[in-house]
Amino acid sequence: MEACCVAAVRHRDAAALVSAFSHDYGPAGAVVFACLLYLTGRADAAAFWWRYAGGAEDPHAVRLLALYHWSLADPVTAAAWQDHAEPPPARTRPSRQHRPPHQRRDAAALVASAEPAIRVVADDPDCGEVCLPDEDLGLILAACR
Repeated sequence: MEACCVAAVRHRDAAALVSAFSHDYGPAGAVVFACLLYLTGRADAAAFWWRYAGGAEDPHAVRLLALYHWSLADPVTAAAWQDHAEPPPARTRPSRQHRPPHQRRDAAALVASAEPAIRVVADDPDCGEVCLPDEDLGLILAACR
């Protein structure tokens, strides 16, 4: 789960998607922002935005929601999201289970830099903590690439 989120926030388009998200609330930006929330320890807030993007049938959000619910030991909900998921793309190189230590440090530095640009805007009894990005979050992500 963490590796998928790190890949999403380090993707070449992540900064632009998050910058646009603070204005248009597009599903692709929601996925990147949710991954950043997940990496900051806000899994429930991340799930809020993954569900938002999953409702718009964003394939990345759907896969992440399935993984998220599997991690919660909620196989019924995980299977429901999995049923909506497209098959993952074929791998062109062998996958790695563990990232090298320098990549873990880079992800930790990115999260520490981005944390101040995340605003908690509500603590809803049904949705939990709802967060939004500050306008400069896209710039922060771009600087950390």
